[in-house]
Amino acid sequence: MKTALRWISLVVGILLCGAIGLLWVHRITAVAHQRPYKWDQFAIPRIQFTQEPLSNVFSTVNQAVNQASHGAVHQVVIYDNTPIQITKFAPNKEIDLQMDDMISAFRAHENEMASNGKDFYESGTYSGTMGGGHSLGCALQDLASGVNLGYQEREDGVHIWREPKSFECRAYRITDGLRSLMEAKRRTSDLHVDAEPIVSVFAQVTSIQSWSVWVPDGPNRQTSEYRFSKVFRHLKDSELILALATPEEQKEAESKLKSAALWAEVSAGTK
Repeated sequence: MKTALRWISLVVGILLCGAIGLLWVHRITAVAHQRPYKWDQFAIPRIQFTQEPLSNVFSTVNQAVNQASHGAVHQVVIYDNTPIQITKFAPNKEIDLQMDDMISAFRAHENEMASNGKDFYESGTYSGTMGGGHSLGCALQDLASGVNLGYQEREDGVHIWREPKSFECRAYRITDGLRSLMEAKRRTSDLHVDAEPIVSVFAQVTSIQSWSVWVPDGPNRQTSEYRFSKVFRHLKDSELILALATPEEQKEAESKLKSAALWAEVSAGTK
């Protein structure tokens, strides 16, 4: 009798361990690559998106997690659509006014891009899946990387924002050396056809990349779109180029111009 009881206890123990193990495996596999945050602990059904505006994707994901968590998580994606912050560094009042006009034109262009589904913006599109047993952190990180948005995981959710967050507007002197380099590149057809020759050589020397943006043209496909006139302005009378670029790009631009002996200071008395 005691032997039978021991066997029954052993079988029950094995079954309980097996059940606990299955529950544990289910918890692990329910959300693969799970983040250590509450917002990534609830498995949502697999959702397929095809060329869906990002704002709709974010809203759908938030709703799905809210339902799966029975209201415990109200929001996963926290999207910041604040326009690019632009700081001016004008040597004088006249150039300051030119910068204002340039920035105003860029703002209009920024609004147009945001409404036409360009990358960097919430109107951009996404084709892919969310949920279905996979971590939302993984999927959202891939999404943000694919459409050039900023991304950070925090306790309160996934923060996604427009990139870049800030630009500087600076003035650069057109030197004789820069003109000579322009003529040399013109002879070898090594200039961008979508830009003024002097602007093209300036962009090449400084490695400023704000003139090119990615535009989605199909599921998981992108093409490059040029906007030289939106981020550069050639002031012929003043022999200057105004440039809109990130602080890091502006710092590198100055360094590269100096290294190539193409740098000249822009004084406050510049016309």
